[in-house]
Amino acid sequence: MTTIKLDRRRLLRAGAYGGAAALAAPFVIRAEAQEVAKKFGFGQPGGASTEATTEIFFKPFTQRTGIEVVLDVPSSFGKLRAMVQSGSVTASLWDLGSQQIEQAKALDMIEPIDWDQIQPGPMYPEMKNEYGFGQTYFSTVMAWRST
Repeated sequence: MTTIKLDRRRLLRAGAYGGAAALAAPFVIRAEAQEVAKKFGFGQPGGASTEATTEIFFKPFTQRTGIEVVLDVPSSFGKLRAMVQSGSVTASLWDLGSQQIEQAKALDMIEPIDWDQIQPGPMYPEMKNEYGFGQTYFSTVMAWRST
C-alpha cells in the first residue's frame, strides 16, 4: 500500500483533474499534516444529497483515480470546529453553507484555495469563492392559500 502526503493543493488538483471531488466539495479544511493511504475524508450532511453525490461524483472519481472517498456523516459546523481545535482532523474536505463559511473564516478553520493550482472546469462566477466553491443552488419561496 502506498502512503502519500496529501496537502490541500494536491487534493484539490486531484479532484479537479479527476473531475469529481472538486465539483462536489464546497469548502476545504486544514489538512497540513494529514497522511493518507489512497483515501481522503469528506464531511457530508447525509441523506439524499449525499447518496446522489456518491453515485454521481465519488464512485466515478474512485474508479478513475483509485482514491477512496471516506464520508464523515453528518457534517455539522460544531464537528468541524472540534476537529480543528483538537488538531485531530479526519477530513480534508467539508460541506458548509454560505453563512458557515464566514464563521469558519473568522475562526481560522479553513484555508483559501489557490485557484491558479486547480484550473477547474467552467463554473458560474458567483460559485467561486476565495475559500471554497458552491455546489448547489436553491431558493426559498413563500406560498399561501387565498381562502
